[in-house]
Order: sequence, then C-alpha cells, then structure tokens
Amino acid sequence: SYKPFDDTKSIFIHVPKCAGVSINTRLYGNLAGGHLKIEDYTRIFSPREFLSYFKFTVVRNPWDRLVSSYHFLSKGGMNEADRQWAKENIIQYSDFKEFVRDWVTPENVMKYYHFIPQTEFIFDKHHAIKPDFIAFLETLDEDFIEISYKLNIPIHIDKKNQSNHDDYRSYYDEETVNIVAKVYEKDIRLLGYSFDNSSLKEQ
Repeated sequence: SYKPFDDTKSIFIHVPKCAGVSINTRLYGNLAGGHLKIEDYTRIFSPREFLSYFKFTVVRNPWDRLVSSYHFLSKGGMNEADRQWAKENIIQYSDFKEFVRDWVTPENVMKYYHFIPQTEFIFDKHHAIKPDFIAFLETLDEDFIEISYKLNIPIHIDKKNQSNHDDYRSYYDEETVNIVAKVYEKDIRLLGYSFDNSSLKEQ
C-alpha cells in the first residue's frame, strides 16, 4: 500500500483521529501506510526518496482528540482489536471525566495508538526528522489548499470515520483539563495549542 506514496512522491504521516482515513482514501485510494511514525518511513524508503518526497501530516487539539478517541473506541472503533481494547480499558469507567482522572497517565497513553501523543508520530526524539508541512484539523480546508498545490492534485476532503459527540470542551472540568495538559504537554507546547483553540491564529 506504499505504492501511492511513490506515485505521488509524498508521504502522509497518519496521526490517529486527525482525519487520516478521509485523506488516505481520497488522496491515495486506500489506507496507505496506516499509523506509522515518521521514523518508520526512513526505513521503508531510500534516503533519496525520503528526502525528496513531500512529507505532511494533520494534527488536532489534544483535548479534542482525546474526547474523539474515547467516544470512537467506546462505540466499537474500527475493528475487533479496537472493540477488545475498549472492553478491557474503557467500559469500566462511568464517563469521560472518570476515564481521564483514573486512566490518562503518561504511561497509559503509550499503550494504544489512539492515545499516543501526536509528536511521537511526527518527530523523531532528536527533532532532526520532521514533516515538510503540518496541517491543523481546525483549519483543514484552508491548509489542504497548500497540500493540493504541493502535490499538484486538486482535492477536497470530506471527513470520514468521525465520532459523534458534543463540543469537546463540554466534557471537561478544571481537573481534567489540567490532567490532559500535563500528560500531553509536549504536544501542546510544540504544536502551540490552547484548550479553547484561541491560539489558532498564532499556530
């Protein structure tokens, strides 16, 4: 499934719950590389290919992404592995706030790819390897104009695989906002997010 990357001379780093299914199916016709990290692609492609291909990703407000992942998995996810994981790790919690208070820790979020920090996918540990372009889910229509221009492929993204829930901010209280801020501190710092997205213009 890496052939579409060769055909378009691009590499899409698919961070879970960041419109990746929509992008992959519309742009590449399949799920392409799945949820591989940018470092994985340095071993899949030759150095010349990796350096010359247009590497891009989409990121999302960490508080919003956590709500989306929780609801997506609570409702069965995409496959049997998702359903089994949710059965063993989510259904015992009465609601989202309890899940955050009792489960969301730096150790636990590394246990399943839907919760792994976004920066783990798009930077190597030394920040020497990174995408050529980072789009924001909150401004995806505008950002995808740039991606389409770089790839010389006119395309409009219709978001698929979305989880249905209320505005993410309604699921939080002060305690759970702070828990997520600590656990996803690197994402928030490097990607520039604030809880209410008031920082989007600066990002």
